[in-house]
Amino acid sequence: MAEHGGHTPGAAATTHGAHPNYWLIGIVLSVLTVLELAVTSSYVIELLNLSELVTNVALIAFALAKAAFVVGYYMHLKFDSRVYTTMFATGILFALLLASTFMLLF
Repeated sequence: MAEHGGHTPGAAATTHGAHPNYWLIGIVLSVLTVLELAVTSSYVIELLNLSELVTNVALIAFALAKAAFVVGYYMHLKFDSRVYTTMFATGILFALLLASTFMLLF
């Protein structure tokens, strides 16, 4: 089989060691999704007496955790150079700052 870009097809697997446990990551993402749905449930909000601020902060935290898992493992950013992680994190922080600013304005 021909080489692509100077790398053999299996080079990524041998360079970075063993693959992460994708089933476990999928389960964690599923649990976070169920928690998100539970937080948005009016029954849970009344049962735990959650304020709107607590609900919104929890939803943002769950969303950021899920994004970190997807980017880190499924997009393999965890195993790449820190330069890519820094560039991605800077973009995400800028987007969050921009979205927060617009929410406060309107």
